[in-house]
Amino acid sequence: MIGSLLLTDTKNQKHGLNTKLVHAGRAPEKYYGIVNPPVARTSTIIYPDIASYEDPNYRYRYGRLGNPMSDAFERAMAELEGGCASVGTQTGLAAITTAILSVVKSGDHVLMADTVYPPLRGFCKNVLGRMNVEVKYYEPCIGDGIEALVQDNTSLIYMESPGSGTFEVQDVPGIVSVAKSKQIVTAIDNTWSAGILFHPLSHGVDLSIQSCTKYVGGHSDINLGVIICGN
Repeated sequence: MIGSLLLTDTKNQKHGLNTKLVHAGRAPEKYYGIVNPPVARTSTIIYPDIASYEDPNYRYRYGRLGNPMSDAFERAMAELEGGCASVGTQTGLAAITTAILSVVKSGDHVLMADTVYPPLRGFCKNVLGRMNVEVKYYEPCIGDGIEALVQDNTSLIYMESPGSGTFEVQDVPGIVSVAKSKQIVTAIDNTWSAGILFHPLSHGVDLSIQSCTKYVGGHSDINLGVIICGN
């Protein structure tokens, strides 16, 4: 995981989407007017004093846990998707698996869209299966009919809209309404929309996930993922 959970920067909330796309995550006033935040290449963090070292709320603990550059990215992604906070990960698949593992435990039941990103199916079989988590694949266009598949131990309903490769568009509000009535967490792979063409958090989804290797990176030169949390 790149960073810890960060709250959205509120200074740009009144702006429209196009303005946010230009300004989100940037704070030139903190860097002598430099438009983009400087790259922070670090592992070890030096503390100013022993009190800071012992303070669990001190922002930076180690390079793997975050730096000003990852902070800027996470704040920007949360702002663009309308979330309260986000967490960056090393890859899109890492974002997916981290989000799922934050919710499920041994003995749980998970409802998974039958059109999800293929490596996720491998994770369900080889990791969740060993954890004694039952995964049921559902027809993606089921809508609120998903209620018939819910069990007493269902802890997560996972969506991907459009479906990976086959492009089924799910009835996200219909599925979310069922999940909320039964206090089930919902998550969605929102990579295809790049967080711009669809805002699942505004429809009540709890976790929106993107593989930023795709549109956010845009040049096939990075591996990166992000999990955005709803309010």
